[in-house]
Amino acid sequence: MASKTMLTELFYMNAHDEKANRLNLCLESFLSTLFGTQKKIWGTRKRGTVVGRLANASPVEGERYYLRVLLQNVRGPTSFDSLKTIQDKFTKEYNHERNIEVSEADLLSIDRLNDDQMRAFKIITGKIYSSSSGTYFIDGLGGSGKTFLYRALLADVRSKGYIALAVATSRVAVALLPGGRTAHSRFKIPCKISKQTTLAKLLLSAKLIIWDEISMARRQIIEASDDILQDVTDCDNPFGGKVVVFGGDYRQIAPVVVGGGERRYHRCKFCKFFVVSQCS
Repeated sequence: MASKTMLTELFYMNAHDEKANRLNLCLESFLSTLFGTQKKIWGTRKRGTVVGRLANASPVEGERYYLRVLLQNVRGPTSFDSLKTIQDKFTKEYNHERNIEVSEADLLSIDRLNDDQMRAFKIITGKIYSSSSGTYFIDGLGGSGKTFLYRALLADVRSKGYIALAVATSRVAVALLPGGRTAHSRFKIPCKISKQTTLAKLLLSAKLIIWDEISMARRQIIEASDDILQDVTDCDNPFGGKVVVFGGDYRQIAPVVVGGGERRYHRCKFCKFFVVSQCS
């Protein structure tokens, strides 16, 4: 039987006391409850004038720092798992991305890739499974098989239990990618993402990110996404050292500049050169 600690007994109290469950773990619980060191149980505090606090922790301390952040923000945790979950959001979103159904047709499509597609497939998956970084741009006319390659990559990565995020600049393109989301939804553009958020943890866990119709995205959006991935991963490599696959057709669809004049349009149009300069 595991020994009782202040934390495990606080879990027990939160699970069995409705009032305690509503309290913030550190900022409020210590004001009304007291841990008895002899019996090792939490009881009602008799004196009302008290000051309770947690010892400071620096971000460089890793787990200790993040535990302190959780203890200050999660109400009524009843276990270590619930302590790591903020309103069940991370667990649900993480499990959703990890359990996206992989169709048999998409898995079988790997054997039907043409020579160029297979060469790209092997290069990209080689980077993924060797935990290397890589940023790629798939260029091709409409109907040339870009989406076919994307679906094969997503199916291969997800079938092995890894997280692969599929995004696109337009909703029409999203509909063609299993588990796809618009770039604005996935990256919360203008990319105001804290490292402690559910989305940051999901981006950190992703083995592959595919971004279709990148030709429609403004240069500033791509740069902001690059910055946030570097911040989340603490890595200065392009896009945080993730394996990122861009795709689009600059001959067909230009960046969207709402209400922009010719000069603004051409400034945003150059996003092609930003992408190509970063990609293999």
